[in-house]
Amino acid sequence: MELRVFETSRELTETILGLTSALKAKRRRGWLLAVSVAVFAALGTYITNTTFSSADRRLLSFPPILGVFGLFSVNQWVIRGQQKLVMPHLTKTLDLSYEQVPKTFLAELPPRLLPSAPIQSVEDGLSGIVDGHRFTFAEVLCQTTNKLSQRTLKTLFRGVVVRFQNDTLMPAFFIAPKRQTEGWLCKMSIKGLIEAQTMVGHDGEVFGVWLSEKGMAHQTPALTVALDLVNRLEAHMNANLRLFSATSNGEEIHIALSHKRDLFRVGGLLAGQDRTNESIKAALEELNIPLKIVSVLLEAEQSFRKTKQSIADIGAP
Repeated sequence: MELRVFETSRELTETILGLTSALKAKRRRGWLLAVSVAVFAALGTYITNTTFSSADRRLLSFPPILGVFGLFSVNQWVIRGQQKLVMPHLTKTLDLSYEQVPKTFLAELPPRLLPSAPIQSVEDGLSGIVDGHRFTFAEVLCQTTNKLSQRTLKTLFRGVVVRFQNDTLMPAFFIAPKRQTEGWLCKMSIKGLIEAQTMVGHDGEVFGVWLSEKGMAHQTPALTVALDLVNRLEAHMNANLRLFSATSNGEEIHIALSHKRDLFRVGGLLAGQDRTNESIKAALEELNIPLKIVSVLLEAEQSFRKTKQSIADIGAP
């Protein structure tokens, strides 16, 4: 079963036309802020050049650096503002809810799903019910920092996470990259779990499949579900999405997929109306990503349900 986002041109056109004035107003306010930032940066540069000697190079470069950072921040402000205007309308047509910063999403994730990191951020939360199954989706970023300078050192995870409520009780398991769970600097905990199998993803990544000590008694069904889920996911995903980790407690499945860029990016300071319209259409297309993942999870559950039923039929007198 594959779920597809509808692409009715008339409805999309009406949505864009209805938001045109608000999108333009947000961009105009952005340009006013950008001009203000540029003026203050130029003024600051002039003052530092006339006040300090050429020996104070770091002071002389400070205003231009602040100006560039300010312009970047204004551009991001415009993008986020236009996205906040557009996304609720796009998701509403699919009976989904949208929250730009889902505050409770990270706190509700299983601790072992993502690498332990001092900096974690979340954005673009979607939620809804498909075939009676509730799901939530969001983009997540996990990063490490230097404790002294607080500068970002490394991105441990950048991608999307889906939480899916099962209708049928599924076997519990945990799948994660071996490189993230081994050595002194391991970032993902496998405490209390027993490794049952390893497997290699389509891009050569080596994954471990772990079960609880109790789950080892039902090792075969758990491994069957885990392997089936991985194969289905990798067959449906494009080149930008790769499995990172997955875990099931029987009642819920969480899937983390690494992704190379931000989804649902709309407009910007330099984007005219035509480019903004194109980005809205692209955002609508990108709503296929969470729905495809949910489709795979539905298929995996249905497959497991049929397997259980077949075993029950064989054992019936």
